[in-house]
Amino acid sequence: MRLWESAKAKWRGEKRIKGAERGRLFIREGEAPTGAPKELNRNTTMELVGIKIIRADGSEEEIM
Repeated sequence: MRLWESAKAKWRGEKRIKGAERGRLFIREGEAPTGAPKELNRNTTMELVGIKIIRADGSEEEIM
């Protein structure tokens, strides 16, 4: 698939960015990259809102 993507990029006048291993990372010849890399938010927090438990005997229990 990588070879096919490279062939299609050549038809569009693009070339693969060096070091790009995954995804469609191409650039038009003679242009500079326009966007900055996106940083991940590693400080994401989660809060447990509630759990609903349904037991095998059919009884239900909600934990808030």
